[in-house]
Amino acid sequence: MSATELVEKVCKAAHEAQYALAGASAERKNEMLRAVAKAIRQGEERLLEVNKEDVKEAKASGMSFAMVDRLTLTRERIALMAEGVEQVADLPDPVGEVTREWSVPSGLHIKKVRVPLGVIGVIYESRPNVTADVAALCLKSGNCVVLRGGKDAINSNRAIHALIARALEDNMEIADCITSMCDRCASGAVWRKLYDGINAVLDSMTLQTMLDDSGAVGVCRCGHGEGAGCACDEGAACGCGAG
Repeated sequence: MSATELVEKVCKAAHEAQYALAGASAERKNEMLRAVAKAIRQGEERLLEVNKEDVKEAKASGMSFAMVDRLTLTRERIALMAEGVEQVADLPDPVGEVTREWSVPSGLHIKKVRVPLGVIGVIYESRPNVTADVAALCLKSGNCVVLRGGKDAINSNRAIHALIARALEDNMEIADCITSMCDRCASGAVWRKLYDGINAVLDSMTLQTMLDDSGAVGVCRCGHGEGAGCACDEGAACGCGAG
């Protein structure tokens, strides 16, 4: 399977799962999050084993101590990862929250209500814990997510995603709400060009690089390489239209 075909397959799966997830109750989402946390704890030994492979390759490549450290998983870090997912489960459900309401002279009463965007693509660096963090936040907010972590954490990311997928097995219609492209050939450069079915992209690249990058119309691209910033096309789901 080519990189393009892989990206299209993963994005399509997430796109098809978004409608079921958007309609899931707060209780159901919290149950799934707690199942994910449990799966991470139960998979501790497996995570430690595969992470050693990533760390070994990173050291062999001459990676700096700081970079290796953030790549490394320990029992304490895995426990904190699971705890973080549970903390997200304990948060109030943002879906349906009324953030503002007002009346106009005609008598019409208007409410601004939080709703899921749909499918979010996230490109991030080689920090394995981010896989669980992003998955939890997106699941809580009713958004499907396509994860693409750094290649140096490929084995760790695969293992974490496998645990998440296993935890969601009992929810078949939304099992693909958290998908991952843990494949060395599916580079960020390849799938940045394939936004079909994705409503927003959070990218580790800088804002200027995104502005220079030719993305699809109707996609909000948010970069955090130099702090928060958006490069949005007209018609993007976020509605800011700052292209």
